[in-house]
Amino acid sequence: MISLKKLISENVLGDLPSSKLMKMKWNPVTEGNDDLPMDKMDSAEMEPFREAAPKMRVSAQAEEVGKTITIVSRIENGMKAFNQSAHSHVKGDFKKALKALADLKFKISKQYMGR
Repeated sequence: MISLKKLISENVLGDLPSSKLMKMKWNPVTEGNDDLPMDKMDSAEMEPFREAAPKMRVSAQAEEVGKTITIVSRIENGMKAFNQSAHSHVKGDFKKALKALADLKFKISKQYMGR
């Protein structure tokens, strides 16, 4: 019986395809890619790409509802962390309240955008 070391040393499989490949001498991660046109642009040419999208107008009422959503979410997270048993009894109510507040915020925003 032939030992495993002997089989490996004799290379029963023949030459592996990977041994015929050229070894990569250039690392695209560390050396970067100069083919990209944005790499060659100076700061004046890059300015149009840095432009931010216009922000939607938000009514003060919608912002207040958003703050209320944040407060209710924090209350739920605190309850979940410190009193899981009680939270399990009221998590459906939290879900309903947060959904109702999200719907209210959407409707207020929709009315505000219609003006």
